[in-house]
Amino acid sequence: MRRLLSAHVLALVLAVCSAASANVVTVGGRDYFVIGESGQPTYNVRLALVPPPQAQEVRSVGVLFGADEAGNGYAFRTDGGDWTLMSVSPAGLSTLARGSGIPLPTAGPLDLIVERRDLLLSVALNGRTLAEVADADHFEGLVAVDPTACGPGDEPIIQAIGRLHFEDGFMRPEDDLSLGQWEVKAGQWRLHSVQEDVEDVDLGRLPAERRPQSERSANPFSLSARAEDWGLLTTGYWFWDDYRAEVSLRDAGAAATGLAFNVGSAQDFFLLRWENGAEVLGPTCIQLLRVRGSERTELARAWVNGEQGQWYRLGVETCGRRMRALLDGAAIMDVRHDESVGGRIGLYVEGGDEHRQAFFDDVEVASAPGYSFDDELWLTQHVSSRTGRWGVRRVERPARPPNYAATLES
Repeated sequence: MRRLLSAHVLALVLAVCSAASANVVTVGGRDYFVIGESGQPTYNVRLALVPPPQAQEVRSVGVLFGADEAGNGYAFRTDGGDWTLMSVSPAGLSTLARGSGIPLPTAGPLDLIVERRDLLLSVALNGRTLAEVADADHFEGLVAVDPTACGPGDEPIIQAIGRLHFEDGFMRPEDDLSLGQWEVKAGQWRLHSVQEDVEDVDLGRLPAERRPQSERSANPFSLSARAEDWGLLTTGYWFWDDYRAEVSLRDAGAAATGLAFNVGSAQDFFLLRWENGAEVLGPTCIQLLRVRGSERTELARAWVNGEQGQWYRLGVETCGRRMRALLDGAAIMDVRHDESVGGRIGLYVEGGDEHRQAFFDDVEVASAPGYSFDDELWLTQHVSSRTGRWGVRRVERPARPPNYAATLES
């Protein structure tokens, strides 16, 4: 049921949200204050939740989203350190997921992110995914909070999500050699011209008509980078997620190169770090790292053939908590992590100097092509059988992550 706020509740809501007018949706005997609405079926909601007036701590959380005026939608609630994600329908409340481990009470703010995609629904709190379920009951609709539990400390963010596509081949007009949408977090980054490579080679003995003409190159620019310690260059937005990001890179003497993703800040990201210093083709190590401040945690590693000075295509594909590392299009690592909640992408370098640098080119980011049915968790938790009895079989692949396949047992 949806009704206008009473004077008492309106005063409370105004203190929390500074709203001029509002509505209330009642679910399970609780009033939820409407703070916004998504008109698109796929979206992100981001709320900075703070204590209600006259309270010093957030002791519980109550958020409704994807709801209609009768309150049919999704409800996320906490009770102490326990949490529950529910679907609300005319038939009542049904639990989709539940768990524990929320650090309550707290002075806040609590950073709550809801991600509604075509099929996958997830809720993250303070950068950690709590619930991740496959459900398609509710999509666009109202967003509301229980003002007696908490309220948004800042303006609520309701971000519509469409298909993602970003690319940069670092082609620039001669009068604008800027980095464009990229932001330097650390290190030295600049556009590098093929002409510089031409000038480094003694071509004086060649006739003029046979000398390389960089202006006729398909792409006369790439991006060069070096750093005293490490360097990071980022682009994108906080709501980028479920994407495939790839970059062409060449290590010409730097200590390491890499691709950062799920970047929250220069001190908070995931990283594919590659030490490709082999002078001849041989085994080299690519690490998947979780970077938090000065702490770097290795989540996985893969040994691949590499050679300094050669171009390779390094990439990552994310879907919910799943992260797959790619080299030249082939999966080399497959990891899940609760802190994979989306974010910007970045290019990474360690060390180097004027003569020994890393080079990057042809960055591309696009929405992941779909949900993969070679994933054990997806097959066991998000897929149900209509007929027959099905099992899940692990398929080993030499030097690559295993695949999983659904098998008909009877």
